[in-house]
Amino acid sequence: MNRVIILDPSCFGDLRSHHVNSVTGHAYAFSGAGLKVEICANIGCSITVKDATILPVFPYTIYDDYRKHYISRHIRILRYARQLLTGNNVHHRISKFIDENHLDRSDHFFIPTLDWILFQAMTRIYSARTNVPSLHMLLMYEKADWMTGGYPYMKILQGIRKLQNRGNNVFVYTETREHALHLKETLGFVPPNYPFPALPVTGAQPLPAAKDKIFVGVLGGGRRDKGYNLLPEIISTFNTSYTGNIEVVFIIQLARKEDYLEKETDLLKQIKNVVLLDNRLSRTVYEDNLLRCHIALFPYSRVYAARGSGAVNEAIANGIPIICSRHTALAEAITTGNGLTATTTAEFADSITNIIGQLDIFQARAKTAMKLYLDNLLDNPVIRKINSSSVKYG
Repeated sequence: MNRVIILDPSCFGDLRSHHVNSVTGHAYAFSGAGLKVEICANIGCSITVKDATILPVFPYTIYDDYRKHYISRHIRILRYARQLLTGNNVHHRISKFIDENHLDRSDHFFIPTLDWILFQAMTRIYSARTNVPSLHMLLMYEKADWMTGGYPYMKILQGIRKLQNRGNNVFVYTETREHALHLKETLGFVPPNYPFPALPVTGAQPLPAAKDKIFVGVLGGGRRDKGYNLLPEIISTFNTSYTGNIEVVFIIQLARKEDYLEKETDLLKQIKNVVLLDNRLSRTVYEDNLLRCHIALFPYSRVYAARGSGAVNEAIANGIPIICSRHTALAEAITTGNGLTATTTAEFADSITNIIGQLDIFQARAKTAMKLYLDNLLDNPVIRKINSSSVKYG
């Protein structure tokens, strides 16, 4: 049986988060394909994952050094020193894990959220050793300076190319097709597309959805790049123009403090048909509210660019029609007419009205998109690469 070890230092705690859901989804896909799955997570991880073993390995998360405010030169120096120590620690822990578990080229590492500290540690290992597991990495599309250690995007791409040129079994994937096309010039090939793995909710208790109400969900922690600042205008425009007989309620997850969106939150509190949820939710509360939704709204801004979205894929995996930004790669999620795209606040408001007017049709299309998405999840490019007799490309 092929063995795959998922590496995610930010899989931490037990609340609903991008990393917890990511690791859970990947483990579901890999184990469903008959692979033996182990998860090297943060030492503070307290989740359980079906058909997978959780191993507390990493002493940091990519969010440890996140700051919105200016960081003084002295603090930056101290932070850099700590990052060097963390990097050496991670290198030692992974090297020890390889040795103690007798890992070799027949095994596979998979990194669902690549960060600079982890990449440097893996580069040191793969530059010094030959009999090591194949390395599969899912790349983010951004230069995320807020991450612990930063995220020097071009340096990472150059480092990947060097490892591949040495003959290492090193493979990269992207969450969106748009991102993959952006990488052709730098890497010399178009990496396979592997969207964020979301699962249908099982065992959750959906809140009662009255037949005379439509619930529009804006779930996933609110952020400026996710269009939280646009919500008051979208909802007010919709409320002014909507003439239907069915009451429409908006369920919105609050913005994080770091984006300074208190003004927009105050405006949302003044709108009667808005229900606000905490920014951080337990998995059960999040899933209960997700199942309550008839429509999922994602008015993400242009700066979101070629990134994928776990919240979008969670809606798709649960058969919910979606509305998303036309000028981001999220538009790729509309595969079977399972939603609409928009650019302006007026277009988003009109799209909500249009889906409500044809809700049965859009829900049927969303069920088709759900089946297609889940089928692709169990037959994704990482699994095909692991199970193939030849694991070279690019």
